Amino acid sequence: MGEEVFVVGNIPMLGSWKAPTALLMLTSKENYPRWTSSKAVVIEEDHLVNGISCRIAEGNQPEKEMVVKEIEYKYFVKNMKGDIFWERGTINRRIPLSKIKHHFRPGTQLTIVDQGFNMTEVESQIVPKQ
Repeated sequence: MGEEVFVVGNIPMLGSWKAPTALLMLTSKENYPRWTSSKAVVIEEDHLVNGISCRIAEGNQPEKEMVVKEIEYKYFVKNMKGDIFWERGTINRRIPLSKIKHHFRPGTQLTIVDQGFNMTEVESQIVPKQ
């Protein structure tokens, strides 16, 4: 108890790999173990065609402007003291924009379905929101 789950990733809508700007994940007694983000991540049709513009720093290098064609992300848990526990391993979860484009219809909400925390070897699924 007292722990929070977040998602952070390479695009601005997911905090640009900065833990303080990550999206809080929410659940309830009725929905557990299903978690949802605290706000929608909006991907525009233009993003699917041209990519998403991001400012990314690699290692100790200064940030640089990039256009990405794939969303990368990870989950982490933050305890009451503020300690952060990242998913194990160095593999990021990945969703190619082309995979989102396959399901894209203007105004449609899509849900990303992942397996549990630390289960990065299983491919994410994209389904229309019910």
